[in-house]
Amino acid sequence: MKIIIVALLSMSAYANSPKARFCMERSNFRSIQSTLTNPNNLMGFDNQGGIANGGVCWWHSRFQRNSHYLALFQPDQKKEEPRFYKRLIRLMVKGKKVVKIPGYKNLKEFSKTYRKYIQRQLNKWQLKDGFLKFAWVNGLQGRSSTTPEKLENMMDKLYQIVEGQKNLTYTKLQLQGIVAHAWLVYRMKKMPNGYEIFFIDSNWASQPKKYYYQYDDKTLDVYGGGLLYPEKGREFDKLKGIVTEYCSTAL
Repeated sequence: MKIIIVALLSMSAYANSPKARFCMERSNFRSIQSTLTNPNNLMGFDNQGGIANGGVCWWHSRFQRNSHYLALFQPDQKKEEPRFYKRLIRLMVKGKKVVKIPGYKNLKEFSKTYRKYIQRQLNKWQLKDGFLKFAWVNGLQGRSSTTPEKLENMMDKLYQIVEGQKNLTYTKLQLQGIVAHAWLVYRMKKMPNGYEIFFIDSNWASQPKKYYYQYDDKTLDVYGGGLLYPEKGREFDKLKGIVTEYCSTAL
């Protein structure tokens, strides 16, 4: 009987642990979608900085996605020195492991506290990708408008990725000319004449947004018109794999 009681107590402790809550939230995509509607789980500052102060929207969005999957906040733990958290921020940029963050409740609180350092890392990330990996070329690719039939097909495919494959989807928003923005699409809902698209826009980082696409549209009526192109799919698969491996191990 004593062994059974000890085992039950151990199971109860695990169920209430930060790791258990972390794993439970990420095991169900509906739960992930729900957490993204809470501003406390989003970045605490908007897109800014970057080359010629033109913003770092692509990297801001990717940092948001990395953090949402890999950051395990431990508010009951003692806070550490700033250099400890700066190392964690660099790890979240790399997106290679679950990162435990003691002394903070959520991403909003943490990113507000370390706003300057996170911004510095996003600027560096942009420079690295932009000049070493030629990521800026992505802003030259793709159309900003198309036929209603083609756009409907694009939206159907995006719906399959988001809702069918259950992906928090990084999308390039190709605008007119050589300008490209980014959205994190976390939910889509079928409507009688189109889709509701639920997304995080780094220009309004702390507040989820919604857009209603209709089947006869030729472009999305945002920023003067644009189209969504899903990208960084393998990057997201890696995040899911990291979480799966982490949650498969004992407490």
